[in-house]
Amino acid sequence: EHPNPNFKRENYEILNGEWEFEFDFGNSGVNREMFKNDSVFSKKITVPFCVESELSGIGYKDFIPAVWYRKKINITKEQLENRVFIIFGAVDFHAKLYVNEVEAGEHFGGYTSFRIELTKYLKEGENEIVAVVFKWCSGSYLEAQDMFRECGIFRDVLLYSYEKTYINDFQAIAKKNGKKYNLDIEAEIKGGLKDIKLTATLCDGESVVASETVDGAKKLSFALKNLKVEEWSAEIPRLYELYLTLSKGDDEVMT
Repeated sequence: EHPNPNFKRENYEILNGEWEFEFDFGNSGVNREMFKNDSVFSKKITVPFCVESELSGIGYKDFIPAVWYRKKINITKEQLENRVFIIFGAVDFHAKLYVNEVEAGEHFGGYTSFRIELTKYLKEGENEIVAVVFKWCSGSYLEAQDMFRECGIFRDVLLYSYEKTYINDFQAIAKKNGKKYNLDIEAEIKGGLKDIKLTATLCDGESVVASETVDGAKKLSFALKNLKVEEWSAEIPRLYELYLTLSKGDDEVMT
């Protein structure tokens, strides 16, 4: 299942499963250029289980300063026409990513997801992704008070193909307005904004409760007002669905 249903898109691939793996006890892998295609990775690991977990297939319990992961992925021409990102749910603690032997980005912190754009490093066909995870960094001592032995990728990894213009983030907050409700919506759009519109549609099953369309902008703030909806309760757990749709002219860009 998709780990973040609110941001589920059609063009994605879950990269969990078998990756090539190697220990780096001397923390010298970068100097030895282990990100090169001809580097030897002698083990296999199951992502997203940390190195210490038996479910990872490794189950090494002692301290590890750094570990390396490698996986080959296939990229289509259609994906390259858009923007391709890789998303890591969490990596313990400092991760650096290489794509086709070129450094593409890095992240510090073990409990937050992060995203790196890969588009300019990819080619049509087979591509190689290499990730090195360093156990110790400035964040380790703040975050790892009871997890000093955990290391590596320990949450889902996904590959996304985004449209040239896409909804990067949003939030929706319901506020009571007398006996009715307002739904305040904020959204962030990235990419080209020419002729772009954003439509918010609140649905109750197949019925539309309210809908509002606004012109595209990098930052948007608007509301669906005076909504006649039922409050959620444990006895009557009523839920509504909110759809955000980007469009350009008569064409739907994404929902």
